Amino acid sequence: MKIRSGFVSNSSSSSFVIIGEQITLDDIKVEDLKSKDFELIADSGESYEGDIFIEIKDKKVLEYLQENKPYLTVYKAYFSGGEDEGTELNVSKLPKKCKVWSGTMDQHSCYDLAEVKELYERDENY
Repeated sequence: MKIRSGFVSNSSSSSFVIIGEQITLDDIKVEDLKSKDFELIADSGESYEGDIFIEIKDKKVLEYLQENKPYLTVYKAYFSGGEDEGTELNVSKLPKKCKVWSGTMDQHSCYDLAEVKELYERDENY
């Protein structure tokens, strides 16, 4: 099976798939941020054009989210991708706890602390 790894976005929204485990912000350790085996992705919920996702890649984003405790669904994702060509996924190497989630990702998904802060300052519904 060919699948693209990583987020995909266009002028509005994109389909996505996440294969992984649902966790909480408190489950994340600082050393997890450097892992090459999985990504840490938070779903802040439905927006106008789909779900807004936050990539948790650095300590400042993690600390901001842990301190502010917004409503989030957090994933330890062993695969995330969109509707594009990509790499093959060896499902036999995935942890047994993995589940599959799919949906639509909004173009305003966040990749750094400034974007995360803007999201929560812009709209109090998150």
